[in-house]
Amino acid sequence: MFIMIIVLYCAVFQDYNDHIAEISAKLVAIMDSLFDKALFKYEVKAPMPSLCFRNLCKQMAKMHEAIHELLPEEQTQMLFLRINASFKLHLKRQLARLGVVNDGGPQHGLVVVDVAFYTENIQALRSLERLDLNMPEIWEQKR
Repeated sequence: MFIMIIVLYCAVFQDYNDHIAEISAKLVAIMDSLFDKALFKYEVKAPMPSLCFRNLCKQMAKMHEAIHELLPEEQTQMLFLRINASFKLHLKRQLARLGVVNDGGPQHGLVVVDVAFYTENIQALRSLERLDLNMPEIWEQKR
């Protein structure tokens, strides 16, 4: 009898963890779709921060507001690391499409301003202050 209770408990615990993972994946997919659409239209031009980045930061703040009181701090941080990875992937693709490189030139400088704005906004959200967003990954590596 005791073993059966433990087995049932383990099954419920596994179902619970699977459900959390599914919800997290859906939230990341929602933001991934948003990044895909918004960053495909991103142009590197003044004024800075760009309207694209201002809108994305608003959407990220809305997502954070919707979940930060529902999830433990660690889960919120992990979710935003996954969302940030999606953001970086889409931004990297768009920068490659536009031919913007890490060369210290004017376009590079404009992107740096947008990325700094994004980083400051994300790290201003509660429990994400120390999140390492690792933004240098957006640049193509020179071969």
